[in-house]
Amino acid sequence: MTPVRIIRDQFAAIGYADDAILVDYAFADVLSSAADTQTVALAAFTQTPPSYRTAAFGVVQCESGPSDLTPYRALGAPAIFVISGENVELWQVKADGPQRRLATARVDDLATLFAQNAEHWNPKAVHRAKAITPQAPGGQLDFIDIGLMVAIEGEVHVKLDQLLRQTLSGVLDARGRPNIDARVLFQATFRFLAAKILADRGHGAALVWDGDDVRSVLEGIEAYYGLGGPSLAASSRALAILDEVWRGIRGGINFRNISADDLAFVYENTFVTSEVRAELGTHSTPRQMAEHVVRRLELWRKTERCKVYEPFTGAG
Repeated sequence: MTPVRIIRDQFAAIGYADDAILVDYAFADVLSSAADTQTVALAAFTQTPPSYRTAAFGVVQCESGPSDLTPYRALGAPAIFVISGENVELWQVKADGPQRRLATARVDDLATLFAQNAEHWNPKAVHRAKAITPQAPGGQLDFIDIGLMVAIEGEVHVKLDQLLRQTLSGVLDARGRPNIDARVLFQATFRFLAAKILADRGHGAALVWDGDDVRSVLEGIEAYYGLGGPSLAASSRALAILDEVWRGIRGGINFRNISADDLAFVYENTFVTSEVRAELGTHSTPRQMAEHVVRRLELWRKTERCKVYEPFTGAG
């Protein structure tokens, strides 16, 4: 049995779901200027769908041990196993600063290593630490660098915003107005974003449509989400313009590792400008504020049944 397979089995043994342990996982290195696609031999996620927010561990193979784990930071995993022959090392992944080795083991001893750390490496513990409960220095999960997720989120938002602004600029007239109905363009753009995510994740739904045919993409995504009403693919004139938008989005960075929250950012910032907010009174609660409130509730400590009244308001 290969070392990668052994590690995969150990992830499963401590609670990771089969569909949350992915082999040859590709993702965009959004922390680099080029945002090239990188691949790890294995990635374990606390939940599905996978994204940098739910990434728990990565696994890479290096003949001579770890040299530079920088290209793998954008995975979002707080730690990466590095396989070198019969030796395995676990390294902390940080937003910046030097790498830190957390553990070393022979391949034959991996079961023992996982068993000893199951309480802190299991998906619930890692997810809680990444999402709502940053640990104090010296805590059991102090290998998690919260700054890493903040850095990735910021770069994802910048690159999504740049991609959409550049793509949509090609379908605006000299006065900055869309060459087709703005509502159609808005709806189609979000359907293209959804189609891009499904395609980059290798979802079965993306196999139904022809990626080179914008009509097929629109009809496929509308069928997948059960969207009623007339199809956006009905107008031949609109299709020619929407084809340009789809080609721009399709040719952008790999969307496989982004989260739903990132698409909410696109809506709240790229499409809903400060002028629109002022004119229409459109508001949304910043995600960081929502997470702060949830963190202060300490729901994970409550064993009795309780009710939570959500105070957040707005379009987000």
